[in-house]
Amino acid sequence: MEFSAFWEEYRETFRERFLRFSKPYLKDEGLVEKLEEVIYEAFTKGLSKNFFYYLAVDFAKRSENIKTPLLKTLLETLKDFIEFALKGESLPKETIKEINRILSHVEEISEIIDKAYQDYYESLKEKIKEEEIERRKFLLKEAQLVALKREPLTLIFSYKELPIYCKGIAKSVEEDIVLIEFEGKCLMEPLLKVGETLYAKAKDLSDAVKMEVLSLEENGFQARLIGYEEVFLEKRQHVRVVPESSIPIYISPKGKELIGEMLDISLGGVGVFLKEKALSKGDVAELRFTLKGNEIRVKAERRYTMDFRDGIRVGFMFLELDKRSEQIIGEYVMQRQLEILKELKALTGT
Repeated sequence: MEFSAFWEEYRETFRERFLRFSKPYLKDEGLVEKLEEVIYEAFTKGLSKNFFYYLAVDFAKRSENIKTPLLKTLLETLKDFIEFALKGESLPKETIKEINRILSHVEEISEIIDKAYQDYYESLKEKIKEEEIERRKFLLKEAQLVALKREPLTLIFSYKELPIYCKGIAKSVEEDIVLIEFEGKCLMEPLLKVGETLYAKAKDLSDAVKMEVLSLEENGFQARLIGYEEVFLEKRQHVRVVPESSIPIYISPKGKELIGEMLDISLGGVGVFLKEKALSKGDVAELRFTLKGNEIRVKAERRYTMDFRDGIRVGFMFLELDKRSEQIIGEYVMQRQLEILKELKALTGT
């Protein structure tokens, strides 16, 4: 049986399939079109391990997956070739040999691509680890300098999503453990507990530093330096508050309905606790919840998901909030802010 005729006639089918399978996974259509011809030649006329290895590495650097569209195309190619081969009454040795060759190619390409992705991500892990070590060394040097100069610290803590600011001084730094003393009366002092996190800023710190409280001391605390981290609390466009009691939220994405619990709310969006992951980034859903007897229905976009307690926290951004809902949420946030401030004053005796 003459196989060259099959491969010549199959050229356009292979191209169409590779382009179609690539669409959900690969962004650069122009690059995909150029690659298709090279891949076809490499697959049909001689397997180049290096070509497929470095091809996969290149797409790994782009955070794109070439394995799925490529293997889908190759498996469809194999199926079509077998159908072509079975048109004859019997399968000669050369036909069986060609089928085995294609199967071997698909298997090898899969293994090569897997190895390329694995090698690339391992190299990334090593690079990130090295950068983290250097960054941590730099942080400890800066922290020691701040302590040596007795430079004033701005301490930032969150109480029910409201920021609390205090002044402090780093009395000592040993390895990654810092002893901080409050300067003057500090509202956060009676609120801090072992395991809580807060942030510190200073003139000689490159960025805000996140810390975990290890022990409470007289007029201060001991904390472990976690690392540089942006204080998102300060970058929020809207005041965010924690509800006074549990508020259920009904979420309807794509015809389904989920029930979550409100963690916090602002005019910009809402944080929701869910038991399991059910939405992807960018998904839009209708949210229904009640504030002070007022039902609100609003479209919202899922922006992020993170582990939280024994489930997940999902952040939603409101889309096209109507005037009525905006007023209800605004009044609720303002009222809750005043209530939380009263709680804070009662707790701190101010």
